[in-house]
Amino acid sequence: MVKTTKEKKETILKKDSDNKLKLTIEKDRNKLLLFVKIPAEMEGFFKELSGGKTQISEVWLSGKKPAEFYKLTTEYENIEKKFSNYVFNSYGDGLFRDNKVNLAPLRTLNASEGVLIWSKKFVGLANMDFEYYVRELALCVKKIYENVITSQKIECEIIIKI
Repeated sequence: MVKTTKEKKETILKKDSDNKLKLTIEKDRNKLLLFVKIPAEMEGFFKELSGGKTQISEVWLSGKKPAEFYKLTTEYENIEKKFSNYVFNSYGDGLFRDNKVNLAPLRTLNASEGVLIWSKKFVGLANMDFEYYVRELALCVKKIYENVITSQKIECEIIIKI
């Protein structure tokens, strides 16, 4: 069966929407809400690094229960070393420190389906801080995705005619 141009465009659009990171930050005077949705491939990557093990947070909540996230293992250390100038990874910490962004919210269980987590601990942050976090997180995710998660293959064929 040959796909029509419309079907090809729909397939490309679906693939593009599956590979998007969605992050929404809201705050009021009582709590900070963070909606996170990541590509399924990225959640699979975090799950693999954790060996499928999870933990619960003492700071972030999902509904009325502690948020569940993929556990840090020594496998994460190898990734963090590659990007240590940009990121840190602490589920009990804020969104950023020392001009580094916290990747931990991306490790939230079921983040590929979209999850809403919240905390009362980080209410005092300014809107400019959120803009910085979102911008820097997007750049870091792109670097991690390109350099660690996606597989790449480069081929070259050279023909010399004499």
